[in-house]
Amino acid sequence: VIAVEPNKALLKLLTNDFAYEVGGIYSKPEVQIKNISSRTFLLAPHPKFDLITLPVISSFGGTSGLFALQEEYLLTKESFGEMWSALKDDGVISINTWIDYPYRNPLKIISTLAEVIDEQGIQDITKHISAIKNWNTISIIVKRSQITFEESEKIRTFCKEMNFDPVILPGLIQEERERFNKLQDDSFYRMIDKILSSKDERESVYSNYSFNIKPATDNQPYYSQFLQLKSIPILAELFGGNAVPFFEVGYILLYITFLQIIFISFVLIIIPLFKFGWKGENRSWTFLYFCGLGIGYMFIEIVLIQKFTLYFGNVLYSAAAVVSLMLISSGFGSWFSQNLYAKPSRIVGVTALIILSLIIYLIFLSSLLITTIAFTLTTKIIFTTFLIAPPAFIMGMPFPLGLRLLSERNESGDAGQVPWAWGINGLFSVISVVLATIIAIELGFIWVMILAATAYGLSLSVNLNRS
Repeated sequence: VIAVEPNKALLKLLTNDFAYEVGGIYSKPEVQIKNISSRTFLLAPHPKFDLITLPVISSFGGTSGLFALQEEYLLTKESFGEMWSALKDDGVISINTWIDYPYRNPLKIISTLAEVIDEQGIQDITKHISAIKNWNTISIIVKRSQITFEESEKIRTFCKEMNFDPVILPGLIQEERERFNKLQDDSFYRMIDKILSSKDERESVYSNYSFNIKPATDNQPYYSQFLQLKSIPILAELFGGNAVPFFEVGYILLYITFLQIIFISFVLIIIPLFKFGWKGENRSWTFLYFCGLGIGYMFIEIVLIQKFTLYFGNVLYSAAAVVSLMLISSGFGSWFSQNLYAKPSRIVGVTALIILSLIIYLIFLSSLLITTIAFTLTTKIIFTTFLIAPPAFIMGMPFPLGLRLLSERNESGDAGQVPWAWGINGLFSVISVVLATIIAIELGFIWVMILAATAYGLSLSVNLNRS
């Protein structure tokens, strides 16, 4: 038995202070404890397993949408695919989740499992998945080989003896599903049947259901993000306007925060600049150039923090590594740029190198991180330094080069735009932090990276025809 738990403090409690409460299971000689993230363990060399079981998903009564903005890499489609590959021929994955209403968590898990099984080339998904429920939870198992008739009968017998209801089972009839525990309505079963029937039916459920139950992916790892903006009016009508925040308060707060940041940033950064006036011949250049730099830099930083969260298995390690490496490397890049002559052609060359770096990131970064995810922490930090420092060094150059270009053009009045350059860059840097999260949730982190390259492309383009 191998127990994987990334939280060292929790392991200490389970093996010491609260060992008695869990029956001392973690102290038994046949139990191995791995203090690493689950995804790191899955991607590292390991034996094949008879059973992989996950912690209970969600909580009784729901979470008020507080986890909507939290990356959950254990519950992505790629993660379940790795679990499938880690099973023996007759191995089983076991998942337990609370039945929330409106139905979200069970449907999303079943959708994820259905897509994972479908990607294995299996025609009849229902022969590999089974689920039973009581009044508030559902237990789902996925078997690498087909569920046999004898196994199905054992599940039926267990349900009868323990007052559970089968929800998914080969040869299941509708009456069996609510023999002991009745749900609010039967839409739950109808959607499950559609999800398991075919890819087209599954896509139809995704499109028509009020909540987002598409599988989370490593590109969009927000498993608990269920709310769709288009559905808010419908939900408000069905459940009342006061009930909508209960579903996804985190998601709604993200948009409120975005609007607040725009307003506060404009008031504190831009309005004071009107005291200086905005003079000079190249105001559009100043706006577009420094706007592009602010957006591009912050978008890249947010994407890298996300990518390295999976790599390190801890968002604190990821944020510390990415932010410190980018700031230090960009600082050295800014210092080095004083040796370069500030002219548009030089800026074009520097921004072109940044865009090239982002294209390389888009193509190779994910595979590089997956390949090296089993490295030791020290090795990961060294490898991360080599991945982040060179592009960040170059990213530190365009801003000081642009400022020098403005300050040296006194004859056209451009020197007076230097405060505006700082303000515009600061405004869009602040806004971009929240904007990047919104884009990541709606479209995925790949699009955040693409838009970062586009922002730098904007800064490049405004320098192409300048002398």
